[in-house]
Amino acid sequence: MLHILALGVACSGGGGGSSGSSSGVSGTYAARVANFKATYGKSDEWADWMIANYSRYAATFAASSAKPATLNISFRYETNPINYNPPWASEAEHMNVFTTMAQGAYPGYNFNIVFGGDTNTSYANIIAGLAVNNSYASGKNVYLYYETIFNHEFGHVMKLPHHYDTVAQIGDGLHMPPGDTLCIMDRTSSTFGSACRTALGIPLNITDTTDMDNAMADIIGRYPY
Repeated sequence: MLHILALGVACSGGGGGSSGSSSGVSGTYAARVANFKATYGKSDEWADWMIANYSRYAATFAASSAKPATLNISFRYETNPINYNPPWASEAEHMNVFTTMAQGAYPGYNFNIVFGGDTNTSYANIIAGLAVNNSYASGKNVYLYYETIFNHEFGHVMKLPHHYDTVAQIGDGLHMPPGDTLCIMDRTSSTFGSACRTALGIPLNITDTTDMDNAMADIIGRYPY
């Protein structure tokens, strides 16, 4: 959890916004909520909250429904490579560990993270090694000071908002359905809460983060700052 709370706190993407609205709820969104409720034993109150807050998650639901089977993501450094210590044996090794980190937060998503990949045909682009500690997402570009905040910033690529409206509210658990208290988008967990998982279309019952945590520790342990 250290890697999502203490690193790259200056994220500038995705404000929390209002509590949302159920106006014009799509049938496919409602069907996913009903499916997750039945599959994972969620309460009626949880389902009602998800429907009432449709506007918070409509864009993420649409993005998750339209995403390709394989998410091709390009990785590059903003200027010079980071002076990792110890250095990676190769960028291929680096990308493999990075992919393990991403897969852990997005079970069921198939990431193909390629160093120097094609930024025109990619689903998203990672630009690492920012000079200033202000990680953020803009369009399909993910700008990272610390690579370990990628899972949060990629949430913005997938149109997820924060669970807070101001920096002072980080960790307060705002805009969450009954039963949720922790989420990447509130910077209180390395995994998503049930609302974000439902919108993203990722299972609620895959909670083993061992491989992801090890990958994050490996990455941040090599940072020179």
